[in-house]
Amino acid sequence: MPRRRRKKIERTAATTRSKRDRSLSRNIGKLWPKQDPLQEHNNRAVFEKIALACTLPVAVELAGVSLIDGKGRSTEHPKTNKGYKSPFRNDQNPSFSFFKHTGSGCLSFKDYATDDRGNLIKFVSMGLGCSYPDAARLIDQKMNLGLWTEPKPKNIEDGTKNYRDLKVYLNPDDEAYELIQKQIGLVGDSSWLREEKMLVVGLYFGRGKGGKKFCHDAWGLIEPEREIGRLRGLYKPFSSTRKSLSIRGWKNGFCGLSGLSEGSVFLCEGEKDFLALKATRIWDSGIFATTASIGLSLDVLYALEGRHVTICAQADRQGIYAAQKWANDLLDFGVDNLDVLIPKIEGEDWADLMSGNRYGELRNFISAFNKHSVEELLAIDPNDYQEAKKEEKPRFSLRWDRGFTQSLKDACWENNLPYVLRSTTPFLEILGLEKSKVNRRKISRHLVHCVTKREYLD
Repeated sequence: MPRRRRKKIERTAATTRSKRDRSLSRNIGKLWPKQDPLQEHNNRAVFEKIALACTLPVAVELAGVSLIDGKGRSTEHPKTNKGYKSPFRNDQNPSFSFFKHTGSGCLSFKDYATDDRGNLIKFVSMGLGCSYPDAARLIDQKMNLGLWTEPKPKNIEDGTKNYRDLKVYLNPDDEAYELIQKQIGLVGDSSWLREEKMLVVGLYFGRGKGGKKFCHDAWGLIEPEREIGRLRGLYKPFSSTRKSLSIRGWKNGFCGLSGLSEGSVFLCEGEKDFLALKATRIWDSGIFATTASIGLSLDVLYALEGRHVTICAQADRQGIYAAQKWANDLLDFGVDNLDVLIPKIEGEDWADLMSGNRYGELRNFISAFNKHSVEELLAIDPNDYQEAKKEEKPRFSLRWDRGFTQSLKDACWENNLPYVLRSTTPFLEILGLEKSKVNRRKISRHLVHCVTKREYLD
């Protein structure tokens, strides 16, 4: 056989063997999936095993519901692919059934009228009104599975916690709180923001025009258990037209019910006004509307029942409309211990009134608004006020500290240092700052500003 032909056959055989090996390894991977070393402690894996083991009679018994078929007969042993009346609502026609999920193999349910669906753990949690983990624990105990382990918070090791499209830092640095306070308009020590339980700082993974994904540094006030909240950009706005947004899939409403304490309560619009009013320390607690057009739902009305409520309206047309709507809702529900505050200057909000103040400082605040009764509020014509002002796009990034840049420029001139250095240590020593990564990054960032913003420096 010629030498050239023999080499070609050898190459073909080697290629064929490698393809077979790869195919075999893929098949083995399907038969014996790679085990995650932390799989036994993974919340999701535990829930999947419990859902797969749960049976229909056990789920119906634990949920404490009765299933009625189309002929009006009650059964404790339901069957799959058979219609029943929904046990979670007033169902006249059978629109509820059980089926075996083709992907996971778990028994599942579906309400064809409301499109509610899920596995049997969710079925038990809906019947008992408990959380998903509690329902899984009850199934495990009832069936003696021995699978239950206490759920561990995700990403707790790396100092983050994940919500839908939002990755929250559990321990933000001081610079983040300073930037938030600067957006509100307050000055001085920003450590009081650490005590606000709803305040979060992290990364938001959203979708822009055409469904294009984006990642943005953000802060906000959220209630994850109620899926209500509002986010703002930390270093810069989300866009030139969008200053704040809700997490995708979450609802609009009043945020802050979980943090209500005994005593007086204020109602306002927006996360900036909420923090500005909290900084006054006049009220014991408060809630804010994620959008001005939202009304008071029943859970909010029940939470405000029997309290002294102050409506802090914005001095614009939309703000007056919203305040009148809230006042009517409260009066109709029987909450009549109401006060109404409106800024004196038309177009201003409560963050404007607290601008330049420190936490707990009321300089020029008390004299900046008028107090009205509910009757006076309802008699106001909102058309007498101007349209809500559009927030201007910041001229400079909120991350730029002019005073710090000026001190760096002065240090360069006094010590004959260039604006470009391989090391930031000389500046740390001159300014007396701690040798930390945060300070080094801040110096590097503001050394660039010494050149790009020199026309605004002395």
